[in-house]
Amino acid sequence: MKKMMYTIAVMAWGWNVQAQPDSLSLAGCYLKAEANYPLIAEQGLIASTAGYTIENARKGLLPQINLYGQASYQSEVTGFPISIPGVEIPTISKDQYKLYGEVTQVLYDGGAVVGQTKLAEAKAKQEQADIRTKLYQLRRSVNELYFGILLIDNCLLVNDLRRKDLQRGLEQVQGAIAEGAALRSHADVFRAELIQLEQNAMEQRTMRGAYLQMLAHYIGEELQEQVVLQTPPPVSFIAGQVTRPELDGIEATKDVIAAEGRLLLVKSRPKAQLFAQGGYGRPALNFLKNDFSFYGIGGLRVSWPIAAGYTLKGERQILRNKLASLEVQRELFLFRTHQSLLQQEGERSKWLSLLASDQELITLRESVKDVSASQLANGVKLPSDYVRDLNAEGVARENYQYHQIQFLLNGYNHQATLGQ
Repeated sequence: MKKMMYTIAVMAWGWNVQAQPDSLSLAGCYLKAEANYPLIAEQGLIASTAGYTIENARKGLLPQINLYGQASYQSEVTGFPISIPGVEIPTISKDQYKLYGEVTQVLYDGGAVVGQTKLAEAKAKQEQADIRTKLYQLRRSVNELYFGILLIDNCLLVNDLRRKDLQRGLEQVQGAIAEGAALRSHADVFRAELIQLEQNAMEQRTMRGAYLQMLAHYIGEELQEQVVLQTPPPVSFIAGQVTRPELDGIEATKDVIAAEGRLLLVKSRPKAQLFAQGGYGRPALNFLKNDFSFYGIGGLRVSWPIAAGYTLKGERQILRNKLASLEVQRELFLFRTHQSLLQQEGERSKWLSLLASDQELITLRESVKDVSASQLANGVKLPSDYVRDLNAEGVARENYQYHQIQFLLNGYNHQATLGQ
């Protein structure tokens, strides 16, 4: 029993390890976030609903069967104001009953079934486009979390470099104190800086954990603290056409309006159908026979709703106004999107310039720090001055990491803005 439980525990541990990804890519997070988003289930529901709607519309061409029943009492009935000797004229009862069924078969519906089918298909495409728009908007949220974690990871690496430099400086000062060449307060300067550095690292690790939890919630996977996020390659800014799902949604809405316009014409067209009635009642077709009897009737029924044409012109104008409004929305969306693209292109130039100067600044700060470290070792420089130079180099490195991540984020946001 113990052996079996141990085996199960090992298998469960192995499965849990497999469930935790050792590394994550940005593209993988996109796919997982979209697959995990609750709206993804609605895509199947929309397709299923559209299928049932289309099927129900097509059933309008099948024979339609209806049953009717009626019982009535009227204050007066048809009578004959004459009397013929030797002839008994029947009297019709004032209480009358009728139970009958009717079968109809459409011959011409003016295109109603086809129009309803096209409308159902257009509405399904519109709803699918709306869902794709919401799913695509996830990318910006994933970008912010993903690159935020990358920035924290890079800052932690910089902190580690500073910690090593501070530790070396502390060891040098402790050696000088042992030889009587330095004061104990000089070592306290390094210890205080190490404590403050550890506090900053603790805050960053806490923030990283919070970002990881939010990212895990988006992608639907549990993420451990040791998970490594792969740094994506830089994105080239290539001018391209905007292919955002919002534009697909506008085009899908236009198709819905076009389908509604075709149904407007159906309302004012004539319709024709065959019908057959069979029933049982009193009186039947022979109203002079005041007995219950069966009856039947069939023929061709034609209807033409002339009055539907009264409002046709106004309803079509309403649809034209909707199309014009959609075109305005499309132009406004493209205008704002191109504004965002221009802003992102300007930011890209800014980040590139800053990165170029960051490299030079890091080289200079590192040179100053190395000289300061040599002077500290020779007892020429105070620990506080060395820590100042060391912190200046650390700030330069942190700025470089920040500008680098912002440069990458800017590129992927630019891709998302284009719809690529």
